Amino acid sequence: ESNLPMALLEAARIDGSGEFRTFNHIVLPLMKPAIAVQAIFTFVANWNNYFTPALVLTTDRKKTLPILIAQLRSADFLKFDMGQVYMMIAFSIFPVIVVYLILSKYIVGGVSAGAVKG
Repeated sequence: ESNLPMALLEAARIDGSGEFRTFNHIVLPLMKPAIAVQAIFTFVANWNNYFTPALVLTTDRKKTLPILIAQLRSADFLKFDMGQVYMMIAFSIFPVIVVYLILSKYIVGGVSAGAVKG
């Protein structure tokens, strides 16, 4: 079951809009908040991915930040430097915050557009 009112699609068809134009000009703008949320979740999941890079990467120069953080913590369990670990965590969170700030305007716009009665 769709949340998109059929009256919107019928009005577009009456106005002579084709399927492609209806999708691009009516459906896609309504889906922007959902697409932004999915993009954020996908980016965070791929950014925090540990298993695949740990299997594939063999050289130290190409290792990702989650792998480097895990290696830094497990290098010497009794003497590892928590300052370095926290600094690496701060560096690894920065791209996630940037992506969220870029895509959050679509989420806020979708919420505010859905709240307006008209």
